[in-house]
Amino acid sequence: MEKYLELYLKTRKRLKAFQYAKWLIEWDQETIAPKDASAYRSEQVGVLTEEMYTISADPKYIEAIEYLHDHRTQLDMDLQAEIKKQYKELRIIKCVPKQEYIDYQILLSQSAQIWSEAKQKNDFEMFAPTLEKIIVFNRTINS
Repeated sequence: MEKYLELYLKTRKRLKAFQYAKWLIEWDQETIAPKDASAYRSEQVGVLTEEMYTISADPKYIEAIEYLHDHRTQLDMDLQAEIKKQYKELRIIKCVPKQEYIDYQILLSQSAQIWSEAKQKNDFEMFAPTLEKIIVFNRTINS
């Protein structure tokens, strides 16, 4: 149990650092970043997402989550809930090809700016194709 817990916590720390970096990019996009930086920002989101996917797809990490999930009653309540969520999210890693997941995260990154422009122009049709792609992806992974 200890070895799996240690591996999980160490990997979680790395993933949280990448998540924080992605959050900062999104925050920057929503606040002070110039519109023209959108393509570069999306590229960076792609790089971070690829690293996160690689870390999450490590067979040892997956094994740790599966083991901890099977033995979750031995964990404290907070960790039980976290492991349950991570176990559920493994289906994305197991079912979605890496490039497809990266492309989806880039799409999400771009969607905020597209939505903002569509809202400002009161033109929902401008955002509709992006929203449709987001819905299709989510239907795919939830079916």
